[in-house]
Amino acid sequence: MSLSGAYLVNFNLVPLVALAIVTPGWGLRERGEMLVIGVPILFLLHVLDLVAHFPMYFYGSAIAQMIVYSIGVGGVAMPFIIWFVFAFFFRKNLFLERKALPKESR
Repeated sequence: MSLSGAYLVNFNLVPLVALAIVTPGWGLRERGEMLVIGVPILFLLHVLDLVAHFPMYFYGSAIAQMIVYSIGVGGVAMPFIIWFVFAFFFRKNLFLERKALPKESR
């Protein structure tokens, strides 16, 4: 078993951070919320990918192979899926309940 390409699993963090930074109309809070929720999702996806590799290589498991290949394709798209979900729900104000700050009286 070779882990020579293991460093490649971190490259989907770059589009997630880039999308969080450059999305117009988002404040610092929305950007932070996307990263606080998105980074653990990507981490869990990487852990599942790593765990599924063992039965695939050692036992030739077809289910594990399907999981590994699915994560290979889905992992590339996941930052964009996370961004799309956040952009859709933030735009409609449905994702996290936001309360308006009281206006300052002069």
